[in-house]
Amino acid sequence: MKSFLKYTLAAITGIILTSIIFVVLLASLSALVASGDKPVSIGRKFYTCP
Repeated sequence: MKSFLKYTLAAITGIILTSIIFVVLLASLSALVASGDKPVSIGRKFYTCP
């Protein structure tokens, strides 16, 4: 019975730690994608007038 409780606690702890790591990775990935969505501005020197 003691080993059953030990393995159950280990499984619950592993699930909690895995979900925390998954949330942190998901948040950092979405922040990385959001920071890359800046509009491209074309400077005046690169535009040629006809």
